[in-house]
Amino acid sequence: MDFGVVSIILIVLAAVFVLAASKLLFKRHWFLAFLRGFVGFFLLGLALLSVMLSLNIATYKPLSEGQVLAHISFSETAPQRYQALIIETGKGQETSYELRGDMWQIGAHSLKIAMLSKPYYQLNSLQARYYALEQETNLGEKPFAIKNSTAGLDIWRIFAGKKAAIVNASKQTTSFLPIADGAVYTVTVAKKGLLIKPSNDAAKSVMDEWL
Repeated sequence: MDFGVVSIILIVLAAVFVLAASKLLFKRHWFLAFLRGFVGFFLLGLALLSVMLSLNIATYKPLSEGQVLAHISFSETAPQRYQALIIETGKGQETSYELRGDMWQIGAHSLKIAMLSKPYYQLNSLQARYYALEQETNLGEKPFAIKNSTAGLDIWRIFAGKKAAIVNASKQTTSFLPIADGAVYTVTVAKKGLLIKPSNDAAKSVMDEWL
C-alpha cells in the first residue's frame, strides 16, 4: 500500500479521536457520565471510520496529468486470443488476463478530493471485443474486474454518482484500441481522462494501421 498525504492525515485524525475518547471514557467523575460515554464512543467510531478510509485511499495512486498509471502488453496464444499483462506503476504487481477479441479497453476509478491538486486513480476493468458484430454478439465477453486490494471502506462506492463537495468519484475509460501480438501500451493520466500511448514498434505499427 502507498500511504499518501490523505491516508496519513486520516491516521493522525484517528489517533486524535482515540485520545479524546480515552480522556472522556476514563474520567472518574459521574457528572454527565452518559453524555461523556456517548461522545466518547462516537469519537471512537470516527477514529475507526478514519482508519478504514485511510486503508482504502492507500490502494489508489495520486497522479497528475501526464503521469503513468500502468503498462499493458499482449501475447497471442491462439487466433484472436491474447494474454494481457498489466503492470501498475509503483506497485510492481503483475496481473494477467486472457482476452478474446481484436480490440481492448481499460477503465479506472478516479477520486478527486477537495483541496488536493492530484486526483487518485485505481485500475478497475479490462475488456476486449471483436471487430465483427456477429462475433461480438455470439462470443463477446463481459469486462474483467481488475484485481485490486479491497482494504478498508470503499470510498469510491460511497461517493460514485453523488454530488459531493469533498469527494468526486468517477469512472474513466479509454477508447477501444487494437490488440496485436507483442504490442505494449502505456496508460497515462490526461486532463479529461485516460490516454493510451504505444510503447513499442508492434503497438505503433498496429496503431498506424488502425488510424
